[in-house]
Amino acid sequence: MIYLYGIFSLSLLTFGIINFAKNNFQRVFSLILILLGTQFSIEFIEIIQKSFFRDDSSIITSFTVVDMALNQIQFHHLLILIAGTSSLIFGNMFYWRYFFSSKNMQDLNQKNNKKSYVSSNFFYFLLLLPIFFICLFLLYQFVLSRGGLSSIFINIGAYRSGEYSGTGSGFFLYPSLIAFPAFTTYFLIHNKFYPTDMSKIFKYSSLLFMFTLLLAATIVSGFRLHLLIWIFVLFAAGLIGSNINIKVLIFICFLVFFIIMLGITRSFLESGVDIDAINIIDILMTQLNRVPSLSYISLTEIHIIPRFEYLLQFIFEPFLIFLFPSLWASPLGDSYAYDVAYEFLYLRGGYVTNLGGISVNPILFFYWMLGVIFMPILLFIFGILVGLCDNFMSGLTKSRHLLATFISIFLLLSIESPAGAVNYIIYVGIVWMSIIGIERLFLNAIKNIK
Repeated sequence: MIYLYGIFSLSLLTFGIINFAKNNFQRVFSLILILLGTQFSIEFIEIIQKSFFRDDSSIITSFTVVDMALNQIQFHHLLILIAGTSSLIFGNMFYWRYFFSSKNMQDLNQKNNKKSYVSSNFFYFLLLLPIFFICLFLLYQFVLSRGGLSSIFINIGAYRSGEYSGTGSGFFLYPSLIAFPAFTTYFLIHNKFYPTDMSKIFKYSSLLFMFTLLLAATIVSGFRLHLLIWIFVLFAAGLIGSNINIKVLIFICFLVFFIIMLGITRSFLESGVDIDAINIIDILMTQLNRVPSLSYISLTEIHIIPRFEYLLQFIFEPFLIFLFPSLWASPLGDSYAYDVAYEFLYLRGGYVTNLGGISVNPILFFYWMLGVIFMPILLFIFGILVGLCDNFMSGLTKSRHLLATFISIFLLLSIESPAGAVNYIIYVGIVWMSIIGIERLFLNAIKNIK
């Protein structure tokens, strides 16, 4: 059965890569298949490693979910995983078969060209550049408030778990991790549809500013997901990597290597043990296997699901959490971790301080919330949304491209955190609505002057 899981994982990953290379108009679908295939393949490798090359002398920090679930995985758990993945694929196929229409593409392009618009020069010089330096200043203030870089690196594990003043400092970090990348993505789409003589310079310099902030904020906070998700969004929206070449591949490999090494370094700092006492392979697998899908399914006890009572919380929590922080007993991610991974977390550390550090994809999350019958239905809807995104990103209008990019942020982030994805697009939506408001005010001011 485990080898069947390996065949399924590698087939999904291979299909995603081939589809990404051949079908430039199905980038979101291909990236989601690649991400899921990568998750499954890494877990399969760890299962093989734990089954045949286990190092019992390794320290407790290398104890993983796979260790916990290894003797509980059964064939029907694999069928649940395949059912969810297949439903997403069938949903995408259903969209292209029954909803896709190319009749109005030319009319939409003509309509887009007739619309009045704000020059990219306005966005770049009056908004993007000042916001970049403001975010840079906020990052500097974050470093100062935490006692300098050395203090940050020593306490980075406690900060990530919320034990070391992690709450208020989001005001320093999130502008660089979320707000500025969201603004840059909006600007790049606008610049694509309404180019100027300096569009190429604007594109590459804004990307440089964006990744400078992302890399700096990632290093000082340890939050690697933001860097990854914005890379995937830029690829999905066709804003980078339109033609995959050796430079693009080298850039991707560098970022992947950087992200892995950052996690490994943090593991050494958090463990506080000598490097000779740590099994490097175990630490590497711990960093790579962020979403052990088959293991989490096997640890989800049948008698406690479905958890329909959490469905309303999933829909409304992101909108109400700031107004009514005590409306729910605990965040949704903590509830999942308590039901599925509490015993693992306790055995790993002897105590549980951070339930929210669990990453899950939509198959695992909605299997826990909705059960084995309704989970495939929701994944089918996910597949339809994936098809919609790819269709709307085919160069029709700026508004459609923005909508598709907005939905794709949710879909891509859902591969690691469906609950977190809803929160994320609210932040992005606030940034984009603010930009649209400024854009409308500027156009109205010009219209009144005329």
